Amino acid sequence: MLKNAFWGIALAVFILLTAGTGCPGSTPPPTPSQGLIDLGSLGGGNASAASINNHDQIVGSSRNASGASHAYLWDGTHGMQDLGIMQEGSSGGAYAINDAGQVVGVEISMLDVTMYGFLWDSSEGMRNLDMVDGQQAVAAEDINNSGQVVGWLYEDYAYTDGFLWDPTDGMQTLASVCGQQGLACAINDSGQICAMSLDYMSAFFWDSDSEIYTIINDSEDDWFYVPASLNNSGVVVGYYYQGLDVRGFIWNEEDGFQELATLGGTSRAFDINNAGQVVGSSVPEDSDVAHAFYWDADTGVLDLNDLIEPDSGWVLEKASSINDSGHIVGTGTYNGEPNHAFLFTGL
Repeated sequence: MLKNAFWGIALAVFILLTAGTGCPGSTPPPTPSQGLIDLGSLGGGNASAASINNHDQIVGSSRNASGASHAYLWDGTHGMQDLGIMQEGSSGGAYAINDAGQVVGVEISMLDVTMYGFLWDSSEGMRNLDMVDGQQAVAAEDINNSGQVVGWLYEDYAYTDGFLWDPTDGMQTLASVCGQQGLACAINDSGQICAMSLDYMSAFFWDSDSEIYTIINDSEDDWFYVPASLNNSGVVVGYYYQGLDVRGFIWNEEDGFQELATLGGTSRAFDINNAGQVVGSSVPEDSDVAHAFYWDADTGVLDLNDLIEPDSGWVLEKASSINDSGHIVGTGTYNGEPNHAFLFTGL
């Protein structure tokens, strides 16, 4: 359910390339534990994990035996299942899953690189989300437990606005919902939305109850802001960047905007759960390779690679999503082979 924005762009690149604040209380730091599962693939090797719900169902993208990347759904009973495609010859990937098992993501036509946002569930399968005012929903970024979906709209080769879709009212532009254009990145169970401006120079938080949107960064600077996820307390995490300088952040209405600690180098925060636990990716001081990290207010930042057996063969590079049990999914290298999706339950 909670997931990371700009996963859309990252996963689109992955598909194209592979196709050819309540925080935990006084808990001690986690001790090293294996608690690590390779999710496998759809038969073609590469896989990435994007989101995990509170039933340990996981979604992402994987290459099948014919070389096309498809959205998948994984669980501990059935393993990795191909969610299929809407149009022959397309590739796709899933971005988020809610606790009802509804999945959203993107399908990409490999003929003209046209993208379509989709919604999938076990009863109706995969379906294309509607257009609105001539704009196509090209990336369905997140879905909450009420089945409300947010994402991005596209027209004439440019992103034009975000959208909010729900089963009752259908598709609405973000501008019509909150009076502000932007690319909607995540939605929580209260209907609060975080989004970024069309020029990426600011990020904002929309409260559906008060009908007020709040700029969460200093709009006078020249950094680019990506709000990746928000939890049910309205706490937002993400990252901001200027050139090669990339930093993770956390924001709430009470404490404002704060930079997150890193492993020593650049850092991106991708998800936050309802306990205030954050995951992402950061480059350690002594490495050129990003490592998956965990953060909370009591423990601080931890390299997930320090919590697995040193001879496991894994380098956990990106932690994409964390559920309320503290189970983490992401992508790493296994025995020197990149693009393995993992589930880590060792916290």
